[in-house]
Amino acid sequence: MIAQESRRPARAATPRSSGSVRRDPAPETRIGFAERAAVGTILLLAVALRMHGLASFPLEQDELYTVEEGTFLLHSELRPGIAARPLYYLLVHPMLMGLPQTPVLLRLLPFVFGIGGVVAVWWLARRTLGRTAGLAAAVFVAISPWHLYASGMARYWSLVFVLATLSYALIPRAIDRDDRRAYLLAFVVLLLGTVTHPSFLFPMCGVILGAHIVRADGRLGFRWPTPVAWRWLWGPYAVAVAAGAVVVRSLTHSTGLTNWNGRGAAADLRLIPAVVEWATPVMVAAALAGIVLLYREQNPIRRRWALMAGLGVMVTVIALILSSTRTNTYADYAMAALPLLLVTAAALPQLAAELTGGSTSDVHAGAVPKPTWLLVVAITGALVAGVLPATVSHLVDGTRFDYRPAYRWITAVAPAELVVTGPIGPPEYYGPGLRLADISADTADLHAKVRQEHALWVVASEKRYGLVGDDGGALQAWLLARCHLVQVTQRPRLDDRLYRVDLFHCEDR
Repeated sequence: MIAQESRRPARAATPRSSGSVRRDPAPETRIGFAERAAVGTILLLAVALRMHGLASFPLEQDELYTVEEGTFLLHSELRPGIAARPLYYLLVHPMLMGLPQTPVLLRLLPFVFGIGGVVAVWWLARRTLGRTAGLAAAVFVAISPWHLYASGMARYWSLVFVLATLSYALIPRAIDRDDRRAYLLAFVVLLLGTVTHPSFLFPMCGVILGAHIVRADGRLGFRWPTPVAWRWLWGPYAVAVAAGAVVVRSLTHSTGLTNWNGRGAAADLRLIPAVVEWATPVMVAAALAGIVLLYREQNPIRRRWALMAGLGVMVTVIALILSSTRTNTYADYAMAALPLLLVTAAALPQLAAELTGGSTSDVHAGAVPKPTWLLVVAITGALVAGVLPATVSHLVDGTRFDYRPAYRWITAVAPAELVVTGPIGPPEYYGPGLRLADISADTADLHAKVRQEHALWVVASEKRYGLVGDDGGALQAWLLARCHLVQVTQRPRLDDRLYRVDLFHCEDR
């Protein structure tokens, strides 16, 4: 087995080519004081970055959905409801029933899960790739704009992240040990992730396949699960998923896994670029390079990880595209693949730390020549620098639309006039008492509303490609031609994203 092989004493280094050595199959297990201090510092950074927006960023529509679904559970009328994703709502239900529903309190559990995700990624990267990779991966998660967003949003995505990370560590570990206890632990985490959100399974299918197609000597070849694995992991998991599917179908009439009927071709085409934008292009590029470099290693543990990460990301992309043709699919649905990208990107500084003429035991002990560590710092610094513009931008505006100034303006100027806006949740929360109507790209319907009301407000959300839901641009052209732009709410960002709220006043003339 791979784990048993990695416990053997390291053989003397034999150069494969000039300037490179055979790398030790397993990282150093002892955690020294310096490493503990480094991890503690990274955690303090992660806490500070995530505390910033707990109270200052506005609540989003999905967070208000959480209040509804977490309060009423199966009695909620929202679609698709909680039947196929009950875990997070069951966790927040006691808090919603007994505590004030402030933004900080609503975001408390995601914040805790977010910090847990930093620790989980450090542990996964360290035991899979090495000490340097563990610290680098923890830094990458701490500053990841996508993970920052999930950690400060009252939704289940930071829980999906931490459970996916634990699964990526526990499933290979269970395969290597082939004992009941390891399989049961992997089963519990895998099942918890599955009932948090169905998209948890997107990368997991590829990861599980990758974990079974690398033999103990590093060669490719499918290894069927052992009888112990079927008895304590895959068998119970299959039974639990089948039982859950029956429950979902009986409770929701087959709608428990669908979120409306799709957002259209334009939204589908933007899906994968949006995932890359969330993860940041520099981390995606680093992860792809890491997959290639790790697969070329002789170390079976690293080769296996390369296949797990590569197949996990590939299956996620395919699943996102296919699911978008049947239901509303968003970039958030790739959250479970983010640990694969960040951990694999951390392979670059790890491999740089091993570029030494000494033995790999010296590398793990920290006896690395100074020029090598300068290279490690340079690579890590370059990757961090590539992410920082998006990180700083998130800290500025929360990577979300801020409708509060628009609703305050309407309330102060003409609160009796109809407000055409979307989504409806934020104005109900931040502008109670306003008359609301859903916004759409149907300009004929909007023109009829203006004639009927004589005057109304339109609150429109604008991204870089135009108004949200207005792929053809007809609504934006109509508003600019027929209405008066009263207010624009937008904070400066260092990246290419745009979250702008336009307030128009339209009169019948």
